Amino acid sequence: MGSIIVNIFSFTTFIIIIISISVASQPTSINRHYYQLGFATNNIVSKCDFLTNSCRFRNQHNLATYNRYYNAEKMFFDRHSLLLLNINAPRSQRYPGARLITPYYQAKYHNACLFVSYRYSGPGTLRFFIIQQDIDNKCIFSDDHFKSSISISNENVWNHLELQLDLSDGDVRFFLETHFNSSAKAGYFAIGDFNFGYGNCRNKNENHCYDNIINSHINVAPTAN
Repeated sequence: MGSIIVNIFSFTTFIIIIISISVASQPTSINRHYYQLGFATNNIVSKCDFLTNSCRFRNQHNLATYNRYYNAEKMFFDRHSLLLLNINAPRSQRYPGARLITPYYQAKYHNACLFVSYRYSGPGTLRFFIIQQDIDNKCIFSDDHFKSSISISNENVWNHLELQLDLSDGDVRFFLETHFNSSAKAGYFAIGDFNFGYGNCRNKNENHCYDNIINSHINVAPTAN
C-alpha cells in the first residue's frame, strides 16, 4: 500500500513538473512588446534639431548637398540651426536634386511616428518626398509642386509632419529626396527637425504618395551602407 502511495505521489509530482515547464515556456504578454501604446510624443527616442551636429545624416555623394547651418547670432528661416540645401549653389546647378540618408532606427515596436519639419523658398523645389527603407523601399510622404492636387505645403513657413510608421519589417532608415525645377533652379530648402518615437502619431498626416513614385526617384543608387 505504501508503495502505491509513493508511486502515485511520484507520478503526480511528474505531471506537475511537466505542466510547470510547459507554462513557463510560454511567453507572457508582458514580454511580448508588439505595439507601443499611447502617443509617440511621449516616447521620443531620437530628437534632432541640428543644434550640435548633423545627427549622422549624410548626403548621397553624387548629387547636390545639404550643409548644416548653425549661427548663434543670426537666424536663417527663423532658426539658429538646420540642414540647408542651397539650390543657387554651383553644385546644385549641376544635379537634378539631392538625397539625405538617415542612420538606422531600431524596430523595437511595430508602430512608430516620424516627426519632420521642412521649409522652402523660391521656385527651385519641384518635389520633396520621404522613403522608408527596410526590406523594401516604401514612399511614406510626397509633396509634389508639379501636381497641385497633392501639394500640401506652404512656401516661406515651416511645414510640420507626423508620419505613422509600420516597423513590421525590421530596422529602418529614410531617404529625404528633393527634386529641382530644371527651368528655375533658385531658392533654398531646409530640414528643421527630425524626431523618431514609438507609438502612434497624434496628428497623422496623409502621405500623398501617388502610383509608381518609387520610379520617380532620382536615377542614382543610394550610397552603400
